[in-house]
Amino acid sequence: MAYQTSTISFGPRFAPRSAPFTFWFIVASVALWFFAFLAPPVAALASSLAVHSEALAQRPWALLTYPLVNVGMQPFFMLMMGFVLWWAGSDVERWWGTTIHAVFVLTVCAVTAVLISLGASALGAAVPIAGAGIALSAVLTIWSLRNLRTPIMLLIVPAYGWVLLVLEILSLWYGFGPVLGLFAVAGGVGLPAAYFYFGHHLHRIFQKTGGKPKPPKPPKPNRRAEAERQSREKRVADIFERSGLRVVDEDDRGKR
Repeated sequence: MAYQTSTISFGPRFAPRSAPFTFWFIVASVALWFFAFLAPPVAALASSLAVHSEALAQRPWALLTYPLVNVGMQPFFMLMMGFVLWWAGSDVERWWGTTIHAVFVLTVCAVTAVLISLGASALGAAVPIAGAGIALSAVLTIWSLRNLRTPIMLLIVPAYGWVLLVLEILSLWYGFGPVLGLFAVAGGVGLPAAYFYFGHHLHRIFQKTGGKPKPPKPPKPNRRAEAERQSREKRVADIFERSGLRVVDEDDRGKR
C-alpha cells in the first residue's frame, strides 16, 4: 500500500522560479504591509487600493489590488497567511500553470468583491473589502478538491483534505458575517469549485481559438527534498496508524 500524505509544510523552495505569481503576490503583500506600518502615507495609499463597496464605481481598479492590502494585520497572522498561501498556492500554480493560475485568482477576487458589494448595497450598508483572504480561499478550495481524501496534518492534528475545505468555508463565512458571508462563500469557494469541475470546457474553447496554454514546466528534481518528504510521509503515516484513521491508497483516490 502506498501512503499518500501531505503535511502543511512550506512547500517548494520560496523562489520566483517555483511559482512566480504566488511568490510575487506574497512579496508585494508583505512589502505593502510592512511599509504601511512604518509610514502613514503608505497606509493612506493602501487604503485607496482597498475596495469600499459604496465607492466601487469610482475605483474599479481596487477589485484587483485589494488582496494586497493587509494593513493592520498582526505579524503572526501575516506569517501564517503567507505560510499557507505559499503551501497551497504554489502547488496549484505548478499544477495548471502560472498564466491560468493568475487569471483564476484575480478573477475570483474581483467577482467575489462585486458579490459582497452587491450584498452590502442590498442591505444598505457600506463594507470595506481588503486582504488576501479571498485569494487564499480560492487556492485552498482547489487544493482541497484535488485532495479530498488525502490525509494531512493540521499542525499536530491528523485530518483529511475535505476537513480543510470545511474549515475554510466556515472561516470565510464568519469573517463577513451571517448574510454577507453567504456572498463571500459563493464567490470565494463556489466559483473556484465550479471552475474546478467545469473549467475544462473553457480550456477547450481557448484551445479552439488557437491560444493553447503552455503546460507548466516540471520542477527540477531535488534529492534532499525528496528524502525529507519521504521521511516526513513515513512519520505522518505512523501517526495516522496510531490514531486509527484510514490511510488512502492511490487506487482509492482515483483521478481528480
